[in-house]
Amino acid sequence: MLLSLCLHLAVLALVQVRPMAEPENEQVIELRLAVPAGQGETLAKHLPQSIQADAMPTAAQADTVENRRAAPAPEPAGPALALPALFDAHWYAAREVDVHPTVLGRIQPIYPDDARRQGLEGWVKLRLKLDERGRVLETEVVEAQPPGVFDAAAVEAFSRARFEPARKQGVPVRYEGFFRVMFELE
Repeated sequence: MLLSLCLHLAVLALVQVRPMAEPENEQVIELRLAVPAGQGETLAKHLPQSIQADAMPTAAQADTVENRRAAPAPEPAGPALALPALFDAHWYAAREVDVHPTVLGRIQPIYPDDARRQGLEGWVKLRLKLDERGRVLETEVVEAQPPGVFDAAAVEAFSRARFEPARKQGVPVRYEGFFRVMFELE
């Protein structure tokens, strides 16, 4: 046992741990966000604090930014990277998108037992917020007839639904829209 301990201590004394060398060819990707005139302040509200200072040019930098736009951009040295668009904080409405979201699969709300026994029929108007991947982020009842009868069933069914996302100029975008769910007895 003593021999084993001595051998382990000898190995530890002989083995030296060297810190990793810093990478010599560090690559930095710089992204610039083109913001339409007058919308810079709106975008700045949605950026993290660490980015806000760098994202919006000051008045002194504005001239430099304009001069950069006028000059032709240099050709990239390597192959171009296809990077996704930066976070778009806008929720697009039906009239603002080129392609509306479409449901993937079937949405089948469960007809409430009390309503079925009473022979009630009705509808629920929902406001849904869908992310750029087609996932339901928020579900809210806007109107219902009769109120409070079918609300929970509609919200539960649509909260689990998946959609093919809405698109604007070929790019998936966040969408806010209204959906009417009809509850009818067969």
